[in-house]
Amino acid sequence: MRINNSQVALLLVDVQNDFLPGGALAVKEGDRILPVIQKLQGQFSRILATQDFHPKDHESFAANHPSKNPGDVIDLHGLPQVLWPVHCVQGTWGAAFSEQLQTSSWEAIFQKGKNKSIDSYSGFDATRAVNLRPQDGEKALEELKHAGVKLMESTQVLTYV
Repeated sequence: MRINNSQVALLLVDVQNDFLPGGALAVKEGDRILPVIQKLQGQFSRILATQDFHPKDHESFAANHPSKNPGDVIDLHGLPQVLWPVHCVQGTWGAAFSEQLQTSSWEAIFQKGKNKSIDSYSGFDATRAVNLRPQDGEKALEELKHAGVKLMESTQVLTYV
């Protein structure tokens, strides 16, 4: 069954090489969402994607702060900022989308993280946790639930919309 409602869209978030096995900020088993995404894409007439797309001097990169490491938290322009490994740098292999994805039907790609002074996070559909610390993913899910976010398995998506 294909969803024909033009108000319903599939949002793909940061399915980029640097977040997949072998990438600079690889998510354990992150590639397991690729077949899920491929299956879901065939059910939506509108597909949108986000793309982490940082300049190499992005201030959220630990490498740009002497004596700091990924996972450290600093004050960045008055806000707490988790420092990350260098990842998804504009124009690099790591910033590109996985070649296993069919991208020709994507309606739009929204690049984020382009301002070197602001870290940009976003919404998500199928996801895996980065887990700089072992329980980060579970903690994030609990925070989302507490904030009123409805979490669901990919098998539930089509019945929900």
